[in-house]
Amino acid sequence: EEKQEMVFESQSPDEIALLEALHAVGVTLQERQGNNLRVKLNLPNLPVNESRYLQVAALEFTSSWRRMSVVIKHPDGSLYLYVKGADSAIEKLLSTSKPDQKAILEKTRIHASRFAQSGSRTLM
Repeated sequence: EEKQEMVFESQSPDEIALLEALHAVGVTLQERQGNNLRVKLNLPNLPVNESRYLQVAALEFTSSWRRMSVVIKHPDGSLYLYVKGADSAIEKLLSTSKPDQKAILEKTRIHASRFAQSGSRTLM
């Protein structure tokens, strides 16, 4: 059976890169109609699952905020805020009050630095 290549479309190359990276690890945006999203989860050791999500709100990227945010309603009714943006803008929002949080942030900084050194644009 021949594997069909998934092609994502967006006005933003950052969004395409994010969708491609998620797809590579088993999380695929199957369809978007307005604020309605259909996502397929094909993760190791778990049954394939398809779920629907609703984008409740979006705060678009601005040069002064240096980040963008979306509020997503999950199938169980819970709301999540997802934020992406410039490293310096996002780091200010992160909690490092616990040792494991500090370790995760430090690892993230190392990975972002390596990607940047290889010529990739990085966001957190």
